[in-house]
Amino acid sequence: MGFQTALSGLKGASTTLSVTGNNIANSQSIGFKESRAQFGDVYASSMGSNGTTSVGTGVRVTNVAQQFKQGTIEATGNSLDLAMAGEGFFAMADSIDPVNPTKPLEATSYTRNGAFHVNNAGNIVDDNGRYLLAFDPVRPAGSTTVTGFNVGVKLPVKVDTDQGAPTQTRNVTMKLNLNGASPKVVIPLAYTAPGSTTVDPKTYSSTTSITVYDSLGNSHIVSSYFAKTDVQNQWAVYTFIDGRPVTSTGTPEDPTTTPITYAGGATIGDAKNGDIPAAVYMTFDGKGALLTGANGTASPLSTTNDGATPINANLPISTKIDLGFDAATFNTLLDTTDNTGAVVPSIHQVAAQTISIDLGGTTQFTSAFTVNNLNQDGMAVGNLTGIDVDTKGIISAKYSNGFSKPLGQVACARFADNQDLAKVGGTTWLATAASGNPIYGAGGDNNFGVIRSSSLENSNVDLSEQLVKLIVAQQAYQANSQTVSTEKSLLDTIMRI
Repeated sequence: MGFQTALSGLKGASTTLSVTGNNIANSQSIGFKESRAQFGDVYASSMGSNGTTSVGTGVRVTNVAQQFKQGTIEATGNSLDLAMAGEGFFAMADSIDPVNPTKPLEATSYTRNGAFHVNNAGNIVDDNGRYLLAFDPVRPAGSTTVTGFNVGVKLPVKVDTDQGAPTQTRNVTMKLNLNGASPKVVIPLAYTAPGSTTVDPKTYSSTTSITVYDSLGNSHIVSSYFAKTDVQNQWAVYTFIDGRPVTSTGTPEDPTTTPITYAGGATIGDAKNGDIPAAVYMTFDGKGALLTGANGTASPLSTTNDGATPINANLPISTKIDLGFDAATFNTLLDTTDNTGAVVPSIHQVAAQTISIDLGGTTQFTSAFTVNNLNQDGMAVGNLTGIDVDTKGIISAKYSNGFSKPLGQVACARFADNQDLAKVGGTTWLATAASGNPIYGAGGDNNFGVIRSSSLENSNVDLSEQLVKLIVAQQAYQANSQTVSTEKSLLDTIMRI
């Protein structure tokens, strides 16, 4: 019986040495979780035996338990290196449907190794070729705006390397301060000389410009000139596009109609011919605030300097100048001239376009002219410049035109019992009946850890601790070997009697 006890001790010490050696070997493995050999004593029992005098028969391995404590997170500089700071695993799929590569998938394995890259098909994969799964972006019908992510639909992440499509400018925001102390200027706007395209500075007080984009991604410069009029607290606004005067504002697009009523009616003149932009008048109250109309019955922006004709009759309390260009009119901005000065029509054809210039929040204080906010919502054609992942795991493609396209949200999974996950190597685990079904969620939500981009989670092995365990296991092995030697000496003594 002593041999059996000593033998179990040798096996136990050997198991500890193997587990500790495996921990040390994987001390540099990304996402690795150290293991610990756990033991229980063994007693022989039979009917009528007295438990108080039972002598143990050795030891047995009860479990080799992995320790899912957090590993240190190391910055890498690669945006597709992901670390999970907290609970959870990355959900992975072994393969995708070759016929329908965007078909929703279920996870086949789970990992903490976030060293990902883009394969030759554009999918985000790990070093073993498994596909990272992400929740499907939710977009309302007819919209390209992502409003959320569907946790019930998991897709392989595909990085689209095509050019980012341009976006027409529809809205321009101008929040200014017009100097209330500015002297009144000559009305209307004029040029410095006949045939000149330079606006006479005596006929305006301030000016600002912004770049906008058409349906093909061509850029255009919208310039606004502000002139203080003879009427108290009133300013005239003149608009140019690509240096050409907008001589009438036209009708903006109306998406509420069926079919949609597209923009049209705005006209573009020629400064060389002396054409001047149509004036739009804006009025301020005694406190310097832009008037918003009384009970919604009058517009602060008017086509007459007495405020009688609203610029946007369909939007009586609007603070916007809506420029409605039909396609043919807007397309003339792309025309060129030959060496004789003759106009060469553009070979391109852009779509009709409404440019809505919102002056809401503009003030008239006695201080210098300032531009407090100036932006627009259009974009030129863009090329893919990189991939970003935020702390919630939202993966976005970044383009050179400033556009950001959400591709999905990293699918995180956790389990009721991590210890019962099946270890299959490659810092990968499989779900089992004992571990429970995966619970899915997003980074930072519902007890999931946050996602750290450009970082990797190192192995959680403490080498100093493992080296101490090696010494202890070695001593245990030697001690159990001594038990075998002692038992052998006793047997030799008995055999000599």
